[in-house]
Amino acid sequence: MADQAHTRSQLYGALALAFCKPEAVEPGSEQDSLAQILQQAALAFDAQALGQIANELVESLGTLSQTEQALRELEIEYNRLFVGPGHPQNPPYESVQRHPRGLVLETVVQDVARQYAQAGLGMAVDYHDLPDHVATELGFMAYLAIQEAEANDGEGKVWVERERGFLRDHLSTWLPRFCRQVWETSRHPFYAALAQLTSAFVSLDIQQLVGGTSE
Repeated sequence: MADQAHTRSQLYGALALAFCKPEAVEPGSEQDSLAQILQQAALAFDAQALGQIANELVESLGTLSQTEQALRELEIEYNRLFVGPGHPQNPPYESVQRHPRGLVLETVVQDVARQYAQAGLGMAVDYHDLPDHVATELGFMAYLAIQEAEANDGEGKVWVERERGFLRDHLSTWLPRFCRQVWETSRHPFYAALAQLTSAFVSLDIQQLVGGTSE
């Protein structure tokens, strides 16, 4: 169980990094590391679909060729999908995705921040985004899973319950739909494959930890 939790943490962390702004990831070894983690972690699960999608994502990372122009194209697509100018194609916030008119749902933001605090985390002083950004929520799951992996049996159950609760109350309510939107609207193979892998992995995690199916 500890090994699986560690692998889950790696994959959640890699997906969180992939949803960050491209300029935050310098070309070179970090890109190679991201590709390696995505592929190895996905293949570690007994789910053929995850491995196939991970391979597609790694191939799309390889097309970047670590060139300034390729990274610039990725940044432009990131902004079009998630930032703007104007209204982005796919706002990467749980609260916005769950609001019927696409506004910030304060109750969601507050509950996400509360769950971070209950797990012993706070937002960094230089973090100026909403706490329910997709990268932050995936990063939180990475943190919970590594805590499970490193805990003793009794404490491990507490972390599993936190993971289960966050999947049930938050990620399952919006992430599959968000990933489907990204896949449908992306003009870059990297984000199309990232959306597919994220949806497939999180849906599998929901089924295993929570039961039932996601949206």
